[in-house]
Amino acid sequence: MKKNILFIFISMLVVFMIYNVSMAQDQPTVTLADLQVPDSPAFVLLDVASSSIEKPTTTKELSTSLINALNSGNGIPKNYAVEFTPFWFFKYSDMNIYKYWGIDKKTLQQDYISSAKMLSISFAIVNNTTSTASSSTTQNAALGIKSNFFKVRDENDIHSLITVDDKVMSLIDTAVNKAENSISPNDASYPEKVSEAVQTELNNLATTNEYIAANKELNEILNRNPLFSVDVAAAIDYAISNNNITDCKFGKSGAWLDAAYSYSLDGTNSESKTNYINVILTGRYLYDNTLITSLNNVFDSGGKLEFQFEKVILSYEYLYRYNFTDKSQCSFRSDGSIKYEISDSVYLTTVLGKNFGSINNLMTSIALNIGLGSGNEKMATK
Repeated sequence: MKKNILFIFISMLVVFMIYNVSMAQDQPTVTLADLQVPDSPAFVLLDVASSSIEKPTTTKELSTSLINALNSGNGIPKNYAVEFTPFWFFKYSDMNIYKYWGIDKKTLQQDYISSAKMLSISFAIVNNTTSTASSSTTQNAALGIKSNFFKVRDENDIHSLITVDDKVMSLIDTAVNKAENSISPNDASYPEKVSEAVQTELNNLATTNEYIAANKELNEILNRNPLFSVDVAAAIDYAISNNNITDCKFGKSGAWLDAAYSYSLDGTNSESKTNYINVILTGRYLYDNTLITSLNNVFDSGGKLEFQFEKVILSYEYLYRYNFTDKSQCSFRSDGSIKYEISDSVYLTTVLGKNFGSINNLMTSIALNIGLGSGNEKMATK
């Protein structure tokens, strides 16, 4: 039943996005390339995510996640999640790449919390999870929210963005002027003919090597990591034991913070930056009501080291879990992962390591994250 509800919800969101695409206007735009498809906060809460520590980022309009434990034997994913960002479901006539980045082009001042409004909401269904050594099983329905509420851009990247954007706008202005000069001002149908001529010139411009190269360069800059960024997230889940609706209760709830510093391996003044070392620190408080013997208040702290290349991310993370209720239950999670970008919105992640706890703590999983977008994820260049 819960899977059916999740499927219907995803279908409604996809239909809404298709409608938005059909209503999009033709105008000079650039596609936002730095929108990511991270693990759902609802997955992170339940300790089934491919990574417990996520690099802060702005998420796609809609993404889905499937996670399967490789040692489960049946090959069928048991864990499902959907995450969406309400901000991208609406059009903003005054939105451009500078407002998206939180930059004042004239003063070069940064609005460090410009991304806070792009919070994401996630739902997840996780099956066959248990916190005890018994044979009982638990199904979890979780809800999570996340916001990339603080972000600092490298000043060199800001200057690069302005330089390349000015180049793109210069090409557009030249095309528009050419169209306007091709029609006599005395023509009775001047407004209509100018509009048609401008559209024709812009369409022709979009096929030129100079414009394609400049637009590609602009997208590369938009895809660069912030120098420093912070995510805040929270989640709660509802647990049903042994498929018995009468045996249900609130399971886990938690709130956490991820802070990341990104160092470019290509150099701060490089014309292209696709390779980074990311250092991410996290702190997370959890209230765990899934144990039969006691309630647990725990605090997770740790970090993650990422080597990010154009298509592949290699990472190692370590989290120590301190149990305020029962200090004998203190534990840790340690794992390594490989994340491969199959396409712009499809990521495959494999994980090997140790999960929290002393029972069934081997982590061997594969995760597929798929992002869906619409025309609303395109911004005017000025």
